[in-house]
Amino acid sequence: MRMRSLLLTALLTALPLASCASDPVPPEQLIREQAAAMRSAIAKVVAEPARRAELLAQVDALELVLQEQNRDLNQLSVELQSLNADYDAPRARFEEALAHFRERVDARYVRVQAAHFEMVRRTDAKEWKRLVDLEHAALKAAGTADVQALTGGKS
Repeated sequence: MRMRSLLLTALLTALPLASCASDPVPPEQLIREQAAAMRSAIAKVVAEPARRAELLAQVDALELVLQEQNRDLNQLSVELQSLNADYDAPRARFEEALAHFRERVDARYVRVQAAHFEMVRRTDAKEWKRLVDLEHAALKAAGTADVQALTGGKS
């Protein structure tokens, strides 16, 4: 439940940030930069090579899910714009597009949770304390990407 509220908070926090940006950073780049920051921190914080490799694999998995979310949201935005332009588009087509999107979001949410809990499991308290804010920043970057996808990068 905490992860779901964190994702919602990231999205709501990103909305004002995206609206303030005059020239927004491309969403893919935001996500890439935050994942790179996590990788760098893991390299510095986790001394044991095997655990470090496992954590880096989880960051890769998290980045992949966040990039998928960004692409999927862009696709939804295009689809909804197309449906809006079609005066005769039935409501059922809108509902179908949104239901399909929600299914994919739910599946990705499970993958985000799995990566999160695996990272927590593979770190001690001191290590996780140094990494948790970077994970939050990555999720916030994904929220910013979501807002940019919905607004076409405009405020």
